[in-house]
Amino acid sequence: MRDASAVRHPTGHPILPFAEHDADTLRDRVRELEAERARLTEQVLHLERVAQVGLMTSGLAHDLVNQLTGVLGTAELALMRAHPSALREGLDGVLVHAGRMHDTVDAFLSFVRRREHRVRYVSAAEVVDAVQRLVQPVARSEGVVLLSTAATTRQIRADRQLLEQAVVNLVLNAVRAASRGAGRVSLTAVDGAEGRVRFSVRDAGPGIPESVRSRLFEPFVTDHGDGDENGHGGGGHGLGLYVVRQVAERYGGRIDVESSAAGTRIDLDFPAGGG
Repeated sequence: MRDASAVRHPTGHPILPFAEHDADTLRDRVRELEAERARLTEQVLHLERVAQVGLMTSGLAHDLVNQLTGVLGTAELALMRAHPSALREGLDGVLVHAGRMHDTVDAFLSFVRRREHRVRYVSAAEVVDAVQRLVQPVARSEGVVLLSTAATTRQIRADRQLLEQAVVNLVLNAVRAASRGAGRVSLTAVDGAEGRVRFSVRDAGPGIPESVRSRLFEPFVTDHGDGDENGHGGGGHGLGLYVVRQVAERYGGRIDVESSAAGTRIDLDFPAGGG
C-alpha cells in the first residue's frame, strides 16, 4: 500500500494527508458562514421593512389629512345647522372618521414595532385584514382601488410579522404596477390544494417584462421605474420580492407568477395547520 505522503498531484506537488483537525476547521468555517448568512438575511428583512415603512408613511399622512378634512367638515356643518339632531349626526360622523384614523395608525404602529421573530399559528384572514389596512392609504394616494377577500379559516405556522411583511411586499408592488395601468388590485386568501392556504395578489398593471420574470425573486431585480412626474408608480430597489422568497422558504411556502400585458397575478401559498 502506498504511503499517502508519497502521493503526488499531476503537477508534481505532493498531496498531503487530510488530518482530522482540518475537518474540524472546515466544519467550524461552514458554521461561521451559515451564521453570517443568517445575519445578513435578517439585515435584508429589516432594511426592506424600513423601506416599506417609508413608503407607507407617505400614504398614511395623505390618508390622515383626508380623514381630518372629513372630521372638520362634519363638525363645521353640524355647528352651522345648530340643531340637536344635526349635532348628534355630526358627532356620529366625527366618531366614524376618528375610529378609522385610530385603526389605520394602530395597524401602522403594530407593523413598525420591531421584535424578535416568534413562530405561532397565524390566521390567514387576519393577515389579509391587516395588510388591507396597512396598504389602503398608499393605494388611495396612488389612485388605486384595493379590494380584499378572505375565504378561508385556515391558519399558517409562521411569524406573523414576517408573513405580513411578505404579503405587504406583494401588494405594494401590485399597487405600484396598477398606478401605471387600470388602477385595480385585489388580495385574496383561499383554501389551496393539499391542505394549504393561498394568498393571491392581482393587479391590472402593464405586466412584468419577459426579461425580468426569470430573475424576479433575485436581489436587486425590479421592473419599476421612477414613476410619473409626481412620483407615482415608481420606487422599488429590487429587494421586496427577494424578501418574499426568503419568507416563503422559511415557512414551506411556494410562489407562482403569471403575467401578461393585461396584468400580473402572484400566488403565495403555505402549508396550513392549527385547525
